[in-house]
Amino acid sequence: MSIYWSKAQAYYRKNYRTLRLFGPLTVFMVGGTYFLTECYSVQFDRRRQQDRLDKTEEMVSEIRRENKAKKTIAINSEDDLEKTRQEMVGQFKLETYDIVRGPREWEEGTTERVQELYDQRMKEIEEAHRAEEEGAAAAQGS
Repeated sequence: MSIYWSKAQAYYRKNYRTLRLFGPLTVFMVGGTYFLTECYSVQFDRRRQQDRLDKTEEMVSEIRRENKAKKTIAINSEDDLEKTRQEMVGQFKLETYDIVRGPREWEEGTTERVQELYDQRMKEIEEAHRAEEEGAAAAQGS
């Protein structure tokens, strides 16, 4: 038994020297790589943040310049307010507004109803365009 034990001790001593010498080197190489990667990522993250801040500051200043350049609506009295409201509401056809739910695969007839409403709306748009063209032609002919 002691013969096997002495062989095992000799093998262990021989290989222990390898681990003792190259173990720290391996840890240093792998750990150093990880450490450097983390350090550089922090540096690049800071640069990215600074770039983003610079871009947002530029965008904010540009938006402020655009808002200053735009004209604002000056409402002096309630009559002007009511007139503006009527103009804005007049753009939409609230009396003929119909809420249409999107078609479902399991329901029958919804796709046909949606297609009918779409066709009806397209006809209205075409009629409005024809009326505008006829009005423009009549105005030019006068």
